[in-house]
Amino acid sequence: MKKVLLVLGIVIGALGLAGLVFWVGWLRAPDGAAVCENVVKVMSEEKDLKDAVKEKAKKDCEARAQPPKYGRLNWVKQMKCMRDAASKSELDACTKRST
Repeated sequence: MKKVLLVLGIVIGALGLAGLVFWVGWLRAPDGAAVCENVVKVMSEEKDLKDAVKEKAKKDCEARAQPPKYGRLNWVKQMKCMRDAASKSELDACTKRST
């Protein structure tokens, strides 16, 4: 009986660890503020934006960066792509890939 409980405990622990790794690795999105800061930075490199326009763009971006009710995996991929984008063309590729 002790061996059965030990095996059962190991199996449940392994499943819990796998769930945690899946959540952290694939379903945990980057902070919306970090994503939006990068988007505004990339956009301001392309155009000379004024500070008021930058703040409005950042607030609009943060409002849109809220997690969806369904389809979280694609949304997380898009957020990570937008956070890591270095140019306007990379940002455009992020939004095209997710749709």
